[in-house]
Amino acid sequence: MASPKTDAEARYAKVQKRAAEATLAVKEADAESRRVTDNTARLKGLRLAKIAAEAAELAANPPPPKRKAKARAKVAKAIPVEELNAEDDG
Repeated sequence: MASPKTDAEARYAKVQKRAAEATLAVKEADAESRRVTDNTARLKGLRLAKIAAEAAELAANPPPPKRKAKARAKVAKAIPVEELNAEDDG
């Protein structure tokens, strides 16, 4: 049978190992969070630069104005010859 001192030392070592693993996990989570934040900031900067470049290009070279469609003249509906009556001519 193990002595109480050996059991206590084993429990203490186990607690210390868990504490060290927890500290490491927190550091890794912080590093991952920092990486994601940095990447997001980088992508936002690229997006804003692209938008600014597109706006500058549009300001330097505005698109030609759109022409309005010409209004068509309304054409009277043709009446087929068969429907014309001699009585209406008169």
